[in-house]
Amino acid sequence: MLRDCFAAVIVERARRLAKLRMPSMAFADGEPYRWQSCDYTRTVTALKPEFTGFEMVVASANNGAVENISTEVPARAAPQRPVV
Repeated sequence: MLRDCFAAVIVERARRLAKLRMPSMAFADGEPYRWQSCDYTRTVTALKPEFTGFEMVVASANNGAVENISTEVPARAAPQRPVV
């Protein structure tokens, strides 16, 4: 079920991105965010609002549960679970 939730979010964002003529059209106009990190200047261009809100956070008090998600979700085949 969790994989289905992840997939739904990823597919929706992909649909929106697929409508673009060029990938660069996903980024907002205006000044990019810049900050200094040691000797390097970092630069990030903001996304347009229609491409934000797809962030996902997995948290649990049980480290084993989070570890299972981080190994199972990216797997090509989903673990088979009995249907109840």
